[in-house]
Amino acid sequence: MTVPEEANTSTGDAAECAICLGALERACRAPCQHSYCRSCILRWLGSRAPEWSGACPLCLRVLSVYQLVDVVSDAPLAIPQERSLFGLVFVQTPGLGCASYHFDAENDCYVSYASAPETWKLDDGSMPPAKKPFTDASWDPQTRTFRGVIEWAPGQKFDGQSRWEYEIVFAEDFFGIIGGSVTCDGTDRTEFEPPWGERGTGLTYLRWTAPPSTIFGSVYVQGIEYQGILEGIASYHFDSEEDCYISYADAPGSWLLDDGNPPPVKKPFEQCRYHAESRTFSATVRWEPTFNRAALWEYEFTFSEDFSRITGGTFKPFGVDGSAMRAMVFGDPASQIRRLMEMHYVRKPGALMAAQDLLALLSSIDD
Repeated sequence: MTVPEEANTSTGDAAECAICLGALERACRAPCQHSYCRSCILRWLGSRAPEWSGACPLCLRVLSVYQLVDVVSDAPLAIPQERSLFGLVFVQTPGLGCASYHFDAENDCYVSYASAPETWKLDDGSMPPAKKPFTDASWDPQTRTFRGVIEWAPGQKFDGQSRWEYEIVFAEDFFGIIGGSVTCDGTDRTEFEPPWGERGTGLTYLRWTAPPSTIFGSVYVQGIEYQGILEGIASYHFDSEEDCYISYADAPGSWLLDDGNPPPVKKPFEQCRYHAESRTFSATVRWEPTFNRAALWEYEFTFSEDFSRITGGTFKPFGVDGSAMRAMVFGDPASQIRRLMEMHYVRKPGALMAAQDLLALLSSIDD
């Protein structure tokens, strides 16, 4: 994502912001012709996933940061960094090679089964190929829609199916797949769903990004798969070595401190230590007033090699008098074994971290 220089100079005009109802400051305008203070609309869009896209607060028309223009310069607030499908890869939660979609070039688009589970078998008992090409492939850049067909030979059908017809619609900046469907043998149809909402029954794919080399710059949410609705519900944020915290921005109303008040939106980790070689983080959190009678929490947890999840560790609460309370453990979300009182955390995918960084960049320009 890039920010045009012309979009950094707006002084706005005397009209009213559609969000704060005050005089416009650094005004920007949506395609629906409603105008907002830049800081107001960025906070509005950034309040829920996906951070770059939402709806106009007045008319509810679909809106994204890429559609906003500076009122004075008429320049867009942001320009997508990724402007072509080709050269990109899209993955499900298992990752590369598990029915991942590869668009290496216009004439080289395929589904990869290079790392498919051993249970994924063709009807003749063989494994699906590492590279299964799309045929009849076409790409419409205006609507960001790809169409293609996967055909299986008569003796090597997949789950009894011989022809899969794809229509895939991509998000702006190609953060993920937001629509379309795959139709099997002309009758069995499965929809693609945006991968940042509440999980349904459809297929969800995000743009693949190379794994990070550290925890800093990452967000981890509860669950065995990332769901955007869980961010802000005791999610762990490692913005930098000096800024690590737990977010309660969207905590349930029933989560209350012992004095009856909600927990803070941002609760800092204290005494933070990160050991890069073992990928282990430790910290404390102090509560005054107490939280569920605990005055101190002690954390220690370890991350996977690719930093996609927390794989183990402990959470130990202590009372005001220092007495130990019931501890919990962190489990590996990728494990098939589940233990009682086990917590699971997974990383916010890299493509969505890029979207978060986009809003942070635009907001910093506004400041």
